[in-house]
Amino acid sequence: MNTKIEQQAQWLGRIPSPEDPRDKQYPARRLFQLIEPRVEAPTGYQKWYGEVWTGDQGPTGRCTAFSMLHLLHDGPFTHRPYWDRAPMMDPTELYRKAQCLDEWGCRSADDGTTMRAICQATRSFGLADHFWWFESVHEVFNYLATRGPVLMGTWWREGMEEPRQAPGEPYDGMVKYSGKYLGGHAYKADEINMDREYIGFKNSWGTDWGDHGRFRMSFRDFETLFNEDGEVLAVTEKRLEEGG
Repeated sequence: MNTKIEQQAQWLGRIPSPEDPRDKQYPARRLFQLIEPRVEAPTGYQKWYGEVWTGDQGPTGRCTAFSMLHLLHDGPFTHRPYWDRAPMMDPTELYRKAQCLDEWGCRSADDGTTMRAICQATRSFGLADHFWWFESVHEVFNYLATRGPVLMGTWWREGMEEPRQAPGEPYDGMVKYSGKYLGGHAYKADEINMDREYIGFKNSWGTDWGDHGRFRMSFRDFETLFNEDGEVLAVTEKRLEEGG
C-alpha cells in the first residue's frame, strides 16, 4: 500500500476505491427500474431505520464493516429478520475479509478498506448480492425518498466532528463539510427531509456521539461532499436479480 493511501486510511478507515470499469455495469439508475418504490408517493420526509443495534467501532479503522452492518440491520432488507440487538456477524470478521479482497491483499494492520472490498466481503458471506454506484446527488435524493438507505464512503472533515447546536435553537445534529481533512470515513444515509433540505445519517461511534449516534447535513454540503470523491452505494439482495 502506498504512503498516500496509508495517510488516508490511518484516521478513520475508508480508502477510496480504485477505478474499475466493471462498476459501469451496476449504475444505481438501473435500480429505479428493478426496484418498485416502497412508498406510493414521495413525501417531504422519509426515514429508513430501526435503531436496534448501533455499533461502536472504537479506536479502529473498521467503519466500512460497521456501516455495512448498520445498513443490513436497519432495513428495509427483507431476506432475514433484523430486529436483533447484536450484529448478524462479527464486524471484525467482515472487515478482515474485506482487507483480503482489497488489491493490497490480507494484512494485519488496522488500516481500513475500500468500499468496493466491503461490498465484496458482504456478498461472500451471503448477506447481500450486488452493489450499485450512484452517479449524481439527485439519484441519491430520489432513492432515499422512495426506496431505502444507502452506504456512504467520503472524506471526513473537522466540521463534521461535533454535530452542532445553534445558539438559542433546539439541537438539530447538523454538521458542516468544512475545515481540515481528517481522512476517509464510511457511514449510512437513511433519512431525507425535502422541505428542510437535509439528509440524516447513522455513524458508528456509539450512541453517546452526536444525536444518539446520528447526524444531519444540508443538501448543499452533501453535494460538495459527493463531488469530492464521494462514493455512495446501494446494496441489493440475491432474489432481486433472480426476479423473485
